[in-house]
Amino acid sequence: MDRQRAPRFSAFPRFSTFQGVQLSVLGDPGGSFPAHLIRLSGRGLRLVLDERVAVNSMVRVDAAEWAAFGEVCYCVHESSHYTVGLILDQVLINPVEIPAISVGSS
Repeated sequence: MDRQRAPRFSAFPRFSTFQGVQLSVLGDPGGSFPAHLIRLSGRGLRLVLDERVAVNSMVRVDAAEWAAFGEVCYCVHESSHYTVGLILDQVLINPVEIPAISVGSS
């Protein structure tokens, strides 16, 4: 039987950038932090920020013309900041209105 393999993350082209975004950790304990998007691909994002984010946290990333939802796959302390990798679940381009998703517990 010929099985088709899912592409590895490295199989997707990567693009470097430097865009200010807002990272919101969904659920408990939650939190919202300014960050910079430094790399993107078809399946993931790499951000730098001043706060540690727990691996496996579900997050939302907001920029001026798009929003993305995903899961933290790594968080590494480097010098004076943290580098965070996200596996993307959904990206919304030019969203008119995104329903409010509470950050933290209610």
